[in-house]
Amino acid sequence: MPHLIELTDRTIVIDGTPLQFPLSRAELAAELGAPSREIPDGRGTTDLVYDDLGLVFREPADNLDWLRKRASYVDDAHRITGVSIYCGPVVRAQWRETTLPAHPFTGDVRKTDGHPLWFITDRDEIGDLHVIRWTADGTGADGPAAHVDDPLSVTFCPERTFPPADYRIRKAAGPVLEFADLNLKLAVVQRLMYELEVLTPRFDLFDFADRYGGKPIDTASTTVVRPALNWFKRLPIPAELGAQVDRLDMDGGDEIYLNIIPQWDGEDGTFDLAEVTAADLAQLPNLTHATLMARDPAKLTAVFQAAGVTVD
Repeated sequence: MPHLIELTDRTIVIDGTPLQFPLSRAELAAELGAPSREIPDGRGTTDLVYDDLGLVFREPADNLDWLRKRASYVDDAHRITGVSIYCGPVVRAQWRETTLPAHPFTGDVRKTDGHPLWFITDRDEIGDLHVIRWTADGTGADGPAAHVDDPLSVTFCPERTFPPADYRIRKAAGPVLEFADLNLKLAVVQRLMYELEVLTPRFDLFDFADRYGGKPIDTASTTVVRPALNWFKRLPIPAELGAQVDRLDMDGGDEIYLNIIPQWDGEDGTFDLAEVTAADLAQLPNLTHATLMARDPAKLTAVFQAAGVTVD
């Protein structure tokens, strides 16, 4: 029997049943029944699999502070912030995930106002819901999609507001981290600035563009915004912060990349690691896990593993 999923703001409506993010397991079970399987992914997230529906809900273990900072915290049980919808004739992975439902989702996905999803380089935003369409060939899907035959990821991403920042680069008072590969520095900045929030100022391209004194910045650019990239090149990272980098989870949707190429689709190798040395990793003594984007994955995996880092 075909199903209907409708998306609006922070709510996913499945066959007329609304589910508002963030969800708790109890709410999910009350409306859809118990999941077919519960699979820990080894990185703090539990996948709640509904085999017959072709759905996998994702429950992170460490997102409560993230929700608080976005005025979306309900209680410690409400941690489910995303779902993967495996549309198509067969179940196909979005990227590298190994937890998949036994059957594909059968039916349609649209907005609650009846309009189809509308993708710009495979992305759509519906209120606080961010949708990615994972095409088989990795090319961006543009325009309306009355019917989707590709897997979709739906993530609850409420906007967080910040006061204006001072982007003047100041000379470091002490030793700083030094990396030969700029892309490794960017991955470290992602962890320290956007995830742990211990490196300031927090760079926001729109805020930066408002204050930039040079040529106007295109905040919808599909290519590198040079003033933004140059700012990150010049940004000193105090050496003592290296000890706080416990993991690097490189992903094409990371905030740092979208502050350098606002409309980047994450599909090319712009931010891939090219060269990482033991000396680079020695500056990150507590790094234990990494997910890499690399030009030579086997080579760099060996470097990280030699430093005692588990590579996913």
